[in-house]
Amino acid sequence: MAVRYVLQNRWIEIKKELWYESILGNPICAYCGKRNGEELAHALVHKRYGKVDNHKWINVKENACPCCRKCQKLSETKEGRQIAWEWLCNKYGTSHMNEWKKALPYLIKEF
Repeated sequence: MAVRYVLQNRWIEIKKELWYESILGNPICAYCGKRNGEELAHALVHKRYGKVDNHKWINVKENACPCCRKCQKLSETKEGRQIAWEWLCNKYGTSHMNEWKKALPYLIKEF
């Protein structure tokens, strides 16, 4: 169980970094752009991505988007992932995000 605790701590650290970067305290929701982002969503790759070994790819800043509670369910849809991709590309750069995406250990490759 120590591995799970360490991974959860990493997610909490990422949340603190995002909140620290925001001028107003809570960042604005990446999905609606209106309300405060109270939660931190796994934007592109979700927790159910498989074995615990793969969670090192999930709990990273490239997979984290602030969201309000109303948009939490949207974050797990195709539309939500597209919104998150645009938000993350604006934040970290498209080339950085493409490199991160290529490094993911997918079981099935995209076309």
